[in-house]
Amino acid sequence: MKIARADEKDIEAGLALLGLLDTVSSGYYPSASDDEDDGPTFFDADDRDHLEQLWKRLDSIFDSAPGFQGRVIFGGVTLLDPRNEVIDPDDDCIALHPRLTKALEDAEKFRGLLLWTLYHHQGGSSDIGQPIRRALGIGQHDHMTPEQIEAGRAAAMPANAEITGG
Repeated sequence: MKIARADEKDIEAGLALLGLLDTVSSGYYPSASDDEDDGPTFFDADDRDHLEQLWKRLDSIFDSAPGFQGRVIFGGVTLLDPRNEVIDPDDDCIALHPRLTKALEDAEKFRGLLLWTLYHHQGGSSDIGQPIRRALGIGQHDHMTPEQIEAGRAAAMPANAEITGG
C-alpha cells in the first residue's frame, strides 16, 4: 500500500494538535500560543469565548499543514499494519520487524563475505575482484581499508574474529 508520507510541517502540526488536545483535556485554557498566558487558566467547555479560542487554535493548526492529520495518522497505521512487516508485532515498543532485522544482519554478513573475497582478488584487472568492487562502491584501484579487511575476516572466520576481538 502506498500512502503519502508526512513531511516536517505535517509532523510539527501533528505535535501542535497533540499539545493542544493535551492542554484542553487536562482542563486548561488554550492560549493563543503555547508560549503565551493570554487568558484564563482553566478551560470552560460551556463558555462560548473559550470554544471560539479553541477553534482559532485548531483552525491555525489545520491551516499550517492542510491535510496533515491524514498523512500522519495513516502513515503510522501503515507502519504498524502487521501485513506490511515493518514493525515487530510482538514488541511493546516500536522496533523493526524480525524479518527486516534478519535481512539487515544477512546483508552485513554478505557484505563482509564480499569484502573477504575481494581481499583475495584485489588486482585492478581481476575478473572476480572488479565486479565486487563495483557492487561495494569501491574504486577500481582503491586500497581496502583496515576496517573493510577486518569486516571481511569477521564474516569469513567468525570464530577467529571472536578470539581476536574483531
